[in-house]
Parts: sequence; C-alpha cells; structure tokens
Amino acid sequence: MLRIVALVTAVLLIASIAQAHQLPEQPKLGAGIDVKCVEEHCPSLSVNCVLDVGCRKTLECVEQCALNWDKDPSPQKFAAQNCTNKCQFTYGRGKVFQDFLFCLASNMCITLPPIPSTCKASSVKPIKPLSMKDFSGKWWVQRGYQKLYDCYPCQNFDFTLNGTAWLFTPLYEVYLVNNSRYLVTDQQFVMPDTAPGEKISFTYRAQGLDQSETWWPLDKAADGSWIIMYYCGTTAQWNSEGALVMSRSRTLDPSAYQQIGASYKQAVGLDINDFCLTDTSSDCMDT
Repeated sequence: MLRIVALVTAVLLIASIAQAHQLPEQPKLGAGIDVKCVEEHCPSLSVNCVLDVGCRKTLECVEQCALNWDKDPSPQKFAAQNCTNKCQFTYGRGKVFQDFLFCLASNMCITLPPIPSTCKASSVKPIKPLSMKDFSGKWWVQRGYQKLYDCYPCQNFDFTLNGTAWLFTPLYEVYLVNNSRYLVTDQQFVMPDTAPGEKISFTYRAQGLDQSETWWPLDKAADGSWIIMYYCGTTAQWNSEGALVMSRSRTLDPSAYQQIGASYKQAVGLDINDFCLTDTSSDCMDT
C-alpha cells in the first residue's frame, strides 16, 4: 500500500546525478531528466548526495536494479521496484537522500518511466456503508493485492481519533539488501473523519515524496473480526492500486474468505486468489 513507495526514484537520481556531474552514462529507462532543472533548483542537494555515504550507496545499489528494469515482465515492475525498495531502506533512510529526492519530484525535474494505471475508481461499489470509525483500533493485514507494498511482512495498523481527524500509524517490516528484515516504525499519517459510505482521501509525505491515496471501505464482518478495503494512489506521476484484508487478530479463520472473496468480486471485480498471503507470525519483531 501507500506508503512507502520507493518506486524507481533512485533510478532517476542516478541519471540526474550522472548528468549533472558528468559521471559515466547510466542505463536509459524511459525516464526524462531535466538537467537544467536540477542545476536550477537542486544544485547543493545534488552535491550533498554525491558526498554523503548513505545517499551515494543508495545510488550505487540502485544502479544494479536499473540494469534489469526492462527485463522485468510485470506491468507494475514489481521486481524492479522491490530491488530499489531494498536499496532505499538499506542505505537511503537519511535526510540527505530524501531531501534531494523531494527536490527533484516537487520541481518536476524528473519524468517517470511509464507504468499503466489500473485504478477502478469509477466502478467501485461498496457492500456496506462504512466510515473511518469502522477502522478504529488495531488491525493485522492478512492479504494484499499490490504484490509489493501490500505484501510487506508483519503489517499492523492503528487508527486513533484525534479531535476531528484520525491518526493512521502503520508498522511493517521490509527486506534489506542482505534479505534481513527492518521494522519501519517512524510513519504516521492524518486521515479525515468520514461519514458512512464516503471514500477516504488523504495526502502525506513518505520517503521524500508527496503522495495521495483514496480508500474505499468495502465490507466488514458482522462480528467486527475483519474489514476489507480498496485503494488507488498517486506519487511523482505514477498511479497505483491495491486492496487489503485486515483482521483484529494475527490470524483469520480461513472460512471467512468465502464471504471476503465474494465481496471483493462484487464490489470491485477482484479475485481473492490473486492476493498475497502476508506473514503475521510470531517471527515478527516487536509490533
């Protein structure tokens, strides 16, 4: 989901820095780099990135991902995004990298390689009229539709009403370049309070990029044990879609998937068999 879209941002950074500092030519991935824009809006940040160990290691790591971009047959480039994701979470969590990335994106110095949009916003038909109140409390993500961001291990979300808005605090683990796990704990997003049946739209900044998402709550168990939703998001010229099955406990009774599957098919035309099964085992860190 959201969140945390590492995207191919590092790929773009490699190209921009290479051009701005006369470094060796990098692989061409259909990404447009406006060198004059970088020089005008981000010159000091570009130099800082080259001089910073973490930022430089991120670029060096992602250079290897870039080599395989066109070899990834998936429309959403899941393998390529997973590769850059590992690089960014391993080396690029520092302020230098994220400030430079935000500068490039906010000043439109980059054009992302094309990834098709499959958002079904116009055809979503929720089963029940749910609101933010239905998300209140803690949930464990059991299954996800977006093959990378919805499938992180150990995802658990907390939704708390704070005045007239909701605080959304996600915890989840990501894989680093050595395939160890890193627990992400430093994110919190503000979401609006909504009336039953309304879609939920909000914006936030994560990993140096401004992002926006719209959620459609679709259905909820009569006993409150699970809730399902569909979402579409945008960041730095890219669109994405996803869906999450969330439960109150670490595990969900398999019998629940008959109703969940029927609801997804009716509400948004998704097949529950296309969802990944996430890891919510006791191997999760302190979440």
